[in-house]
Amino acid sequence: MTNFSSAVRFAATKFARPAIALATLGAFALVSVETASAQPAAPNIIVMIMDDLSWNGLSVLMDPNVPNSKSDFYQTPHIGALAQSGMRFSNGYAPTSMCSPTRAALLTGKSPGQLQSTELKDAQPGTDRYMGSFTGLPLTPPTPEFFDPTQLTIPRILKQSNPNYTSGLIGKWHLDIPTTVTPASAGFDYYRDVGVPSQNVDPWGLEALAHEADTFMTQSVNSNTPFFMQYAPKAPHPPIYAKPETRAKYEALPKGAVHKDPGYAAMIEHMDDSVGAVLDRVQELGIADNTYILFTSDHGAALNLSSGYPLRGGKSSILEGGVRVPYIVAGPGIAANTFSDLPVTTMDIFSTVASWGGYTGPVPQGVEGADLNVVLKNGGVLPAGVDHLERQYSEGGEIYVHQPQYMAVGPSTRLIPASFVREGDYKLYRQYGENGAADKYFLYNLKTDIGEAVNVANQNPTIVADLKAKLNNYLAKIDASFAYDVRTNINLTWNAETPGVDTTLWRSLENVDYKARESWTINAGGEAPTRLAAERYQANLSKAAFNFDGGDGMNTRFFHVSDPTARTTTLNPGTNDFDRSMSAQVWFRADDLQGSGILMESGDGTKGMSLTLGNADGVGGSNDLRFRVLGANGEALTLDVPIDRFADPTKDFIQATAVFNDSNTDRYLQLYVNGALVGQINGQLGDAHSLQWDGYDRAGLGNVGGDGLGAAGGSGVQPFTGGFRGEMASAKFNNYALTPANVLASYNSALAPVTFGVKSFGGGATSLASRPSSVAKNSAAVESAAVRIFHERSDRLDQSLTLDAALPANVILRPGAMGSTAQLAAGTLVSSYLFDLDPVGSAGSAVTSSGVITFNQIILGIMFDDASLAATDKILGSIGDYGVTSDRGLTLMGSGSTGDFIKISADRLTLSFRLTAAGDQMQQFRVVTGFMGPGDFNGDGIVNSADLTVWKTAFGTSAAGDANGDGITDGADFMIWQQNNGTGVAYGSSAVASNVTNVAANTTSVAAVPEPSAAAMLLIGMAASAAGIQRRKKAVRIG
Repeated sequence: MTNFSSAVRFAATKFARPAIALATLGAFALVSVETASAQPAAPNIIVMIMDDLSWNGLSVLMDPNVPNSKSDFYQTPHIGALAQSGMRFSNGYAPTSMCSPTRAALLTGKSPGQLQSTELKDAQPGTDRYMGSFTGLPLTPPTPEFFDPTQLTIPRILKQSNPNYTSGLIGKWHLDIPTTVTPASAGFDYYRDVGVPSQNVDPWGLEALAHEADTFMTQSVNSNTPFFMQYAPKAPHPPIYAKPETRAKYEALPKGAVHKDPGYAAMIEHMDDSVGAVLDRVQELGIADNTYILFTSDHGAALNLSSGYPLRGGKSSILEGGVRVPYIVAGPGIAANTFSDLPVTTMDIFSTVASWGGYTGPVPQGVEGADLNVVLKNGGVLPAGVDHLERQYSEGGEIYVHQPQYMAVGPSTRLIPASFVREGDYKLYRQYGENGAADKYFLYNLKTDIGEAVNVANQNPTIVADLKAKLNNYLAKIDASFAYDVRTNINLTWNAETPGVDTTLWRSLENVDYKARESWTINAGGEAPTRLAAERYQANLSKAAFNFDGGDGMNTRFFHVSDPTARTTTLNPGTNDFDRSMSAQVWFRADDLQGSGILMESGDGTKGMSLTLGNADGVGGSNDLRFRVLGANGEALTLDVPIDRFADPTKDFIQATAVFNDSNTDRYLQLYVNGALVGQINGQLGDAHSLQWDGYDRAGLGNVGGDGLGAAGGSGVQPFTGGFRGEMASAKFNNYALTPANVLASYNSALAPVTFGVKSFGGGATSLASRPSSVAKNSAAVESAAVRIFHERSDRLDQSLTLDAALPANVILRPGAMGSTAQLAAGTLVSSYLFDLDPVGSAGSAVTSSGVITFNQIILGIMFDDASLAATDKILGSIGDYGVTSDRGLTLMGSGSTGDFIKISADRLTLSFRLTAAGDQMQQFRVVTGFMGPGDFNGDGIVNSADLTVWKTAFGTSAAGDANGDGITDGADFMIWQQNNGTGVAYGSSAVASNVTNVAANTTSVAAVPEPSAAAMLLIGMAASAAGIQRRKKAVRIG
């Protein structure tokens, strides 16, 4: 317990006396031998951080070469005595001009930019501070993230270094959003703060705060425990609190040329007395020779309270007056009354304190601060042979400050988002461009121009280029976020195969210079989706997927697509963006179609959007997509479409895309499935009917992300509810309306090329650059006098498949002789191709097309009946719209040598044809070929020693033996071959060729006729290997 009988006695013995204890304070390093002998070897550490104290706000000369680097009016003798006993850094920097970001940086050694918290924690969307400084402006600054109290902090690294350390925070915390973020949660063992009593009794509670510090130190000393204390008074932050008699003292003194305010000067004195009380108590406890004390400020003072001259700027600015701060260090081994002109920063406190506490390990990941002991114990200069302080992410020890927020926003002025780098005497200041303008750069030589009055960038292009590159590299390394113009189109794609290095996030493939916009936060604990290996036929779709069990989810900041209010806050705000258009896309596979679920949502019951899955028509289970957009005006648009007409969402991944176009002249919702437009609903036109859906509630993936489900309000049908059950391989968001061509291109990008597996085309056999969204009759994309041929998919069959006709070597199909049916066993690897002859318009006469196509794998058979085609769309197809069943199918026309035919070559790789479409007829059939399986490097359908020979030849030199798709032949590919060795059936073997039954008299074939018991059956079994494809998800967590 305390050695003092009461707080009153403590106040009386310290604060009632004038500031005269300079002899004692000047002898800070002295202590009685009797008391010191009882101290532990580990030093005590005190970090004092004042609130809004400027560089020139003390009666202490901060730079011996700058006479006015101290106040000409304020009196701070106790801090002056501390400076006399230690080292002053003339170039001390706070990492920002805001309070809580600096305090977070001190505790973690990480810059506010890296912590994604460059503004006050209170500036959350919808708050007054947010509305005043984040809206109505040309740029939208990044919203500050809450402080993560579980990360490595000074108390924790000290405890790791020496479990005996106890840590206390006395005073201002200012990181308490949410309220669960407390000093205790950040590793402090002890925390005390005080209220604000009457300024006539105890301005800012400074006397009471010093007493709390005394209590903590005394308890620690009595328990023989080394301590770390962060002493954080709330002075000299406004409002001005001062005792009348102290204020009267300064009213009677001559005013300075720079500082003149008696009330502020009195508050500064009270702050100094509070610091002096702590220093005196260190002496009285006999621990001075084993105690380090570091004194600094969180940033500069507001200019309307205290001028920062000769520095330019003040609080809120990252010009020198806003971020250059007092920086004094005293303690064992630090020479008294010394100076250092090396630039240092608040983040250095972490590394320096850790070193004092005995930490000897490598710099922890993310810690940006340097250990200052090499300077502190070397007279303020770097050791011989060392040219800079080592700071993580700094190439040469540079100092960086990143402040992407607007500050001091007024009707005619504002501080524009900016960053700077300081290296040596030079400071490069970058002001970010507004309304599409380029960034502006200012170069200052602080040695000759401490007031940043002369921009010397034009005279020093080499220095500017060097510092610009370093600044850009640093900001990239710390993953800094930047202010953005909401009018700029963005495309965000999340791929489960590459979720990012942070396991708590799903990060987008695109870098839009804003971490929160790019990231889905994965729900914690039992609500976290599991990342699994994804089994899919889409060659370029993610090889991994997140599995949601109905209770899982992810969330992100609100989707921001427009200005929430008119840009009228300040001068030249730019053009308003009131277009709320957006697009959302999800690649998913559902566990079943029994229950409803949320795919993606943003907003709440007052406004928002949602893409959900459920039963809209009472038929077929939860096989309907519902897209709903609700505006703040209460108007809503809702669209339902089926998702399983041509695809099976329980077996294959499908792409669902929702588009909202908010143009005043063309407002609509659209839904696409697998690249094809399935439904559209039009909205009312005009500005009054714009749907302002993008509110501030957090968005959700697979579940509700914030306080409510987006668009779950207003009149009309509501979104489907419940957590999604199934897998998501990819998601996408755009702040603009995708066009049909955009959606189709996105869909096709996940599939193999349309000519995959085709060696050559000839004659009337042609293809397109990409798959069309529709192959329904009269679709403009495929209408042609030539036969269009598209690769649909390559996949392992889930179930046995009956072919309308097997196609053995040399077979010719003719009118009335369409071959024999055959069956492919479940597990067979196949590729499917759609052949389509759809003459332009309604041809007045028959159109005939002849051509030839050669595949890389042997031809197994075809599907030509309209019902067979429709039945196999979900098994072999990939095109979004196949049209009406009755329009499909193949009918060979004519007879004899002039009639239509389909002919297969002797090696079963080439198909030649002559096809005729009469009038408005469309001819369509599906060809099924073999597909090279894992480890089948020579493509003969079986994995054996011949493939090992290919692997050996290609090892390290080519991709011929590449089984895992990484572009090289290496040991990993051998493992795949080994796992699959002996599997498959050789497509070209005599066993296969002999199992073809001729059931039509006019079929020409050189194949042997099998025994009757084998009639009408072709068994091409391919055993599933240990690494074989399974149609459902694997219970194997990856990543």
